[in-house]
Amino acid sequence: MSIVPARAARHHEIMSEIENMISKPKPTKKPKVKRVKVQQRRKLLCKQIEAIVKLIIFWRDGQVCVQHMDNNCGNGLMWGHYVAQGQSAWLRYDLGNVFVQCGNHNLRDHNGDKSYAYWFVKTFGIKAAEHIELQKTKHAGGKQRTVQELEEMLAYYDELYQNRYYVDADLKSLVTAGYFGEHIQTAWALEIK
Repeated sequence: MSIVPARAARHHEIMSEIENMISKPKPTKKPKVKRVKVQQRRKLLCKQIEAIVKLIIFWRDGQVCVQHMDNNCGNGLMWGHYVAQGQSAWLRYDLGNVFVQCGNHNLRDHNGDKSYAYWFVKTFGIKAAEHIELQKTKHAGGKQRTVQELEEMLAYYDELYQNRYYVDADLKSLVTAGYFGEHIQTAWALEIK
């Protein structure tokens, strides 16, 4: 006789658990941000930033190689980096690191020629070179900007590009207005003090 009541009690417990499971709402899954979408967004932002950086520097540098004074120019115009792209992903789109170069000067720089570094220091001063090198060291190891930082950079560069006709074209005005990036702007402010 005791078998039936124990079986009935167990049946009651099981039915009670089933009712609890049925009456509770199912947990909802949080929407996952797919890594693929983030990478696609980063890739698109990088293309957009590269395009606007090229527009800014070709306007800013007057569509001539920044080293045109040494008469070795040739082989078309391109963007050149004071700190090479492979050495710092962080500085790749920084306006203080990017300039118009001809193919000849870019190749010479790539092969270890120091004339580009000499031009940079002569034009902007040793403090500017130190600021760029500090950023290179600070963001070593392939550190990249976040998607949000890239979006902010794109918006800032777009604003700079839209306002380009309201700035005097002399070097000091362009640096002060931010067309050579914050590192050169900061270095110049420190040298003036």
